[in-house]
Amino acid sequence: MAKSRDASHQHPENYALRRQGNSNVGNIDIVFAQVERIHIDDQVLTLDGRLDIQKIRPPAGMSYHDYTSITETFEIKIP
Repeated sequence: MAKSRDASHQHPENYALRRQGNSNVGNIDIVFAQVERIHIDDQVLTLDGRLDIQKIRPPAGMSYHDYTSITETFEIKIP
């Protein structure tokens, strides 16, 4: 899984919105911001300077309470 220092970003918080969830135990926080800087550890870059997603393995939301992490990447060129 991704370490907290593999890649991170800095931004000023422009606007935050809190919505009541569908139960008494949860809220939904939405933050709108502009990214000003991105910091990437050189160890998670490929030789051509792209992010090595398989090395970082970030969590990806699917649906409901389900998440996954990327274990394989491939490229599809547009014809």
